[in-house]
Amino acid sequence: MIEVLGDLDSVNTADWKGRSTILSDDSASDLAKSLGLLVDRGFTEVDIVGIDGGSPDHILGTWATLTEAPVGLSIQLHHSGGITKRLHPDDGTLEFLIPKDDQFSVFALESCQKVSISGARWNLDSESLNFSTKGLHNQSTGEKISIKTDGILAIIFQS
Repeated sequence: MIEVLGDLDSVNTADWKGRSTILSDDSASDLAKSLGLLVDRGFTEVDIVGIDGGSPDHILGTWATLTEAPVGLSIQLHHSGGITKRLHPDDGTLEFLIPKDDQFSVFALESCQKVSISGARWNLDSESLNFSTKGLHNQSTGEKISIKTDGILAIIFQS
């Protein structure tokens, strides 16, 4: 079943008869509230489609939600340039294999003191990483890539 979640201020609720849930807490975005509700309903993985477009504050708010989202929830954002995966320290090590020379980027969404990346063209060994361009455009060497962190990261895979 398709359901719309949020404060529903931009939705014609008549179009969603019986398929909407109002989340009225104004202290968080609709996306953040929706992720909390999905965890309460037992979901452990969420794919968010269509994050491109809109005003700059809403776009940045989507990325900020990755820092507010509940622990234990695997989140992937699907956008026109590819897919972004949130890595939370409680998730452990993220391991993946992508074709040689394919690019990926790693952004710290909060201050991280120990970020390790191995198997890539540019590796890190328990280095600090803040919200910056330091992790922009890394490349696969064709080997398994491993990423571990003590903070929240966004790993962007380009399509």
